[in-house]
Amino acid sequence: MKRIQHLISAIRRSRTGNAATLLALGLPMLVGGTGFAVDTAQWYLWKRELQYAADQAAIAGAWARSDTGSSSAYAARADKEFNANLDITSDFAATPVVGLADWDGETDASVTVEVTASRQLPFSSFLTNEAATIRVRAQAAVVPGEDFFTCMLAVDPSASGAFELGGNTSGNAPCGFGAISNSGTAMVKNGNPSAWAGQLISNGGIEDGYDANGEIFANVGSLSDPFAGITPPSDTTSRTYSCPTATGGSSTATATVTTVTYYDYQYYIGKNPSQATYDAGYAGPNSDYTTSAGPVTETVAVGTTNGASTTQSPSSFNKKDLNLVGGSGNKKVYEWLQQTITKTYSNVTTTTTGGSDGIARPEPGTYGDINIACTTEFQPGVYTITGELDFGQNQVVTGSDVLFVITGSGRSSINSKSEINLSGITDNTLQTVYGLSAADAAELAGMIIFDPESTDEFKVNGGADMVLNGNIYMPKRKVTFNGNSALSGVCLQVVAGTIKMTGSNTVNAFCVPTIANPIPAGTRRTSVRLVG
Repeated sequence: MKRIQHLISAIRRSRTGNAATLLALGLPMLVGGTGFAVDTAQWYLWKRELQYAADQAAIAGAWARSDTGSSSAYAARADKEFNANLDITSDFAATPVVGLADWDGETDASVTVEVTASRQLPFSSFLTNEAATIRVRAQAAVVPGEDFFTCMLAVDPSASGAFELGGNTSGNAPCGFGAISNSGTAMVKNGNPSAWAGQLISNGGIEDGYDANGEIFANVGSLSDPFAGITPPSDTTSRTYSCPTATGGSSTATATVTTVTYYDYQYYIGKNPSQATYDAGYAGPNSDYTTSAGPVTETVAVGTTNGASTTQSPSSFNKKDLNLVGGSGNKKVYEWLQQTITKTYSNVTTTTTGGSDGIARPEPGTYGDINIACTTEFQPGVYTITGELDFGQNQVVTGSDVLFVITGSGRSSINSKSEINLSGITDNTLQTVYGLSAADAAELAGMIIFDPESTDEFKVNGGADMVLNGNIYMPKRKVTFNGNSALSGVCLQVVAGTIKMTGSNTVNAFCVPTIANPIPAGTRRTSVRLVG
């Protein structure tokens, strides 16, 4: 025992052969680590190639699915693309399993590719005597193309804040708001606007927070100015705007009248008219009925308004008006006919003779400036304005089937407390009066103001009461809706350089119109992307 202890002590004290001992102890770890590293690199290379091939196969299959002509060949297309992207794994990768999967709520809207590859790795197989298996999966979906339409579009190509929704703007305008600016902040939001726009579309970025105002389509990249390059018609007749002096005279009015007459028969039973009493349950020889007449043009009372109606009630009951229609003795039957006549008026036209009502009634033509200073009724047609267009202060302005073409850089504005009711020019007038083709007329139908060059800010100020039906095109202007301006009507669509809504505006008048085409803002092409 002592000899063994002495030997161990001697070994502990000896330094001879330590390096060789340490090398012997560490060599397995060194060799193992090196082998593991080589295997890991090989495994990663195989997996990377397989994943890339599966991704490309899924994408190819999805593109095939996007075309109705090749949708059934998606698996063959995927297999072909998979094999085309293999190199080092081509001789041991399994045949890919290609299938369909639901995506984004749609059935079979994506293509899946799953594949495995098995081969022994140099080092690990020496230890385990088993092959390494790699599994990869890819999923690609078709993102359908989409046409975008909007009723408010900012067309400055690079402005930050090209479209700004702010203040307490409220209401419902599901026709969409947009900006073609490629700025990262093309659409910004300030204040607490609750207005619902349906879609918010932009070539650039859309600020956080807009998801409460509509579905967001940012970085679309293909939006454009829908009216760029359009040449509107003109009327070269030289005109000047003026307000006539109101003078005395007589006025007459005509209207298109539709008449509805209701005939109500009542029956009385008795010995004679004075003793006869009403019998509600008696079924006489005649039944109640209604007749309609018109429409016809008639002279009506001055002051009659479109949509108004008058009703002539039956005359008061008098037994002397009873008419004997049957019966005998104490049960003679007497009939009383009541007529209720209702007349409804439309297309009311008032004509003043021997004087002037003080209302300006401009005709289509070419004007320098139009500065509205009295009640003004624009007649249908095109108004070419080489100067400025000012809708006046505290004025009433109306016009149906009208187009204002501003050819210079003059100022135009809608001031507070103005009452304005304008509807854009119609397709029929553009074709029949100004000779536009059907295609060109369709592009301009509904246009109210066409102002391609002016750069002055266009303001719709607080208190303005407007019924605007149609399009306003001002690609170089900043259009600002201030204060509490009230917009109503069928639809107003605005295309401007930049657009800002502030104050307590409501947007209920912005909608898909009935007299104009929805503004086409652009198209997002069909695409395919990896989703898994």
